[in-house]
Amino acid sequence: MRQIDDMGKELANTLHVVSVSETRAVVAETKLSELEKKIKVSDAKVASMDGSGISSSISATEVVTDLLMAKDEIQKLKEEAQANKEHMLQYKSIAQVNETALKQMEDAHKNFKKESEKLKQSLEDELISLRGRISELDSEFTLESQSSALKEDLEKEHERWRAAQANYERQVILQSETIQELTKTSQALSSLQQEASSLRKLVDAQKSENDELKSNAAGISSGSNAPGSGSDAGWQNVAAENAQASLHTERANSRTLMFSEEEIKSLQLQVRELNLLRESNMQLREENKHNFEECQKLREVAQNAKAHSNNLESLLRERQIEVEACKKEIEMDKVEKDRLEKRISELLERCRNIDVEDYNRTKDDLRQMEEKLRETGLGGPKRPHDRVTLREMKADWHACLDNRVGFKGFAIPKESQGKVAEFSFHGTPAQLRHGDVVIAAITSCTNTSNPSVMLGAALVARKACELELEVKPWIKTSLAPGSGVVTKYLEKSGLQKYLNQLGFHIVGYGCTTCIGNSGDIDEAMASAITENDLVAAAVLSGNRNFEGRVHPLTRANHLASPPLVFAYALAETVGIDFETEPIGVGKDGKQIFFRDIWPSNDEVAQVCNLYAWDSKSTYIHDPSYFKSMTMSPQGPHGVKDAYCLLNFGDSITTDHISPAGSIHKDSPAARYLMERGVDRRDFNSYGSHRGNEEVMARSTVANIRIVNKLLGGEVGPKTIHISIGEKLSVFDASMRYKSEGHDTIILAGTEYGSGSSRDWAAKGPKLLGESSDSQEF
Repeated sequence: MRQIDDMGKELANTLHVVSVSETRAVVAETKLSELEKKIKVSDAKVASMDGSGISSSISATEVVTDLLMAKDEIQKLKEEAQANKEHMLQYKSIAQVNETALKQMEDAHKNFKKESEKLKQSLEDELISLRGRISELDSEFTLESQSSALKEDLEKEHERWRAAQANYERQVILQSETIQELTKTSQALSSLQQEASSLRKLVDAQKSENDELKSNAAGISSGSNAPGSGSDAGWQNVAAENAQASLHTERANSRTLMFSEEEIKSLQLQVRELNLLRESNMQLREENKHNFEECQKLREVAQNAKAHSNNLESLLRERQIEVEACKKEIEMDKVEKDRLEKRISELLERCRNIDVEDYNRTKDDLRQMEEKLRETGLGGPKRPHDRVTLREMKADWHACLDNRVGFKGFAIPKESQGKVAEFSFHGTPAQLRHGDVVIAAITSCTNTSNPSVMLGAALVARKACELELEVKPWIKTSLAPGSGVVTKYLEKSGLQKYLNQLGFHIVGYGCTTCIGNSGDIDEAMASAITENDLVAAAVLSGNRNFEGRVHPLTRANHLASPPLVFAYALAETVGIDFETEPIGVGKDGKQIFFRDIWPSNDEVAQVCNLYAWDSKSTYIHDPSYFKSMTMSPQGPHGVKDAYCLLNFGDSITTDHISPAGSIHKDSPAARYLMERGVDRRDFNSYGSHRGNEEVMARSTVANIRIVNKLLGGEVGPKTIHISIGEKLSVFDASMRYKSEGHDTIILAGTEYGSGSSRDWAAKGPKLLGESSDSQEF
């Protein structure tokens, strides 16, 4: 802002100087007009003097002097007016530049201020939403009070159940004692009944004997009263007396054996008590049955209450985890807000000290860079990062021929640059020049995994075939995609036949021309290159083109997209301007230009849209990490209360972090594949599943020979889940940490991540939830 104020003051001073200069110019013009009037008056005087014939040396001298002075003054005034005008124009231009710069600064400051306000507002809105979420979670903590109330009710129900259980036990004991007493009484009664029965039998026997005795006695008495019985009368009387005495004795014995009336009453009372006890026992049984049913109901209520309490406690724990996660998120947002506010302060400070010229220069450079990046380009001729735009390709090629030998030079003399070498290709006359393409290959490197460029190349081939263009037969052409999937979608789209027609047959899957496996070129052509010292060219869709890598006889090797490989194969040379020069002659002798065969984005999209993602595929599917990806990286963030997932030593390479070999039968990746119906013999390798992040996340740190210090010397892709102390696979442990809301880190020594360039060595740990980069210690 201070610089803007200074520029405003300088602009005001400049405008003041301009106005003063304009005033001085007006004054000078007024003086000039007065002098011109004096000159006219002097000229009139001279004419009158000449006409009258009067000669006066004094008057002539005065006139001449006045004229000379007037001329000098006029000249000075003219020079001063001219200087003032130039000064005025200069200040006007400066004022215009300053005014434009001031407007740009004001606009930039306004835009930056608006962006800062928007950023602050978005952060405040996010904090407000998080606070609202916290308040919602706090309101849900009422579940804890409900849980405590339920616990109290549960304790009361337990007390009731325990009291009913004690009562039930007492009643059971009483019932048992009553049953025992009844059993004893029943046994005594049974024995008494048996004794009574035996006594009744005995009484009956005594009665029968008494009856017999009575009948005998009566017979005797009647015999004694009969006539002629006088001799036996004494004996019969004695017998009768003896019988009566024995009868009385038996009756006395029977009376002693019989119960007394009191004993009988006592027995009757005992029988009544037994009946009462039986009735009481029946009532106790009914009460015990009722109490048992009540106990069962109370037990069910207690179990339900306990289950409900456990559910509430589980829900409470989940809410507490969510609260902790929200608190962590709030902390991270606070850190991010502080960082952004610090960044805003730095930008404001830089804005105050901004240099307008430097700003404009940087802005122009950025615009030129963006325009250059938007243009199609190639890499070469000797290094991948030496980028050349398509429209500059011809000029760059001729400059490379002129330059001394180096990364961008071949030192070919001017007189030799137009050399033509003739040779015979299987009986057909042919010619070669500097920059002619002898190898055109689409290889299995990075950009061949992109369906849009592969299908774009096939569309170029189709248009070239429709226009009857051909690739010269001595150019060694090949198509080696990285996967059989490419073959499938090229055949399904019906475009493979056009590639075959132009000589780009599928030669295999894997590294070919990019690593020097293109094979020999035609012997006659090779001799022509060697004998004439020609700089032959190769165009390939690889990612490395260092000298001697592609082919011994191709000193110029340019990296291009698959569609451009076709275009240069048709044009036969890299020294062509595609905007102004034709790439060939089609049917009816019509010249065909680059724009005639290049497909539009809509054409490519129409072909690409034929293929939807297969959700069942274990090889490739829509990556989930693209859905939350932004144009700018998130940058570093704080790590708090993190657990150590792995603890490594030195030299942990990309082969340890993301192995590419076979899938072990007991690994998490194998378990994932088998759950989806993949048989073990069809597992294939980790490298073949790089298009599926679910498999690759499970393959991270799955090397069977890796050493994790947390295992105490054990070798293999396992780790210790610290909070539970359990040994798990690296994937299972990381997912458990992730579900619990914990950050994780990996500790490693020197040379962590060394080895071949493998992007999954970075993406894999990120998918596992690793929160920080490896640390040397």
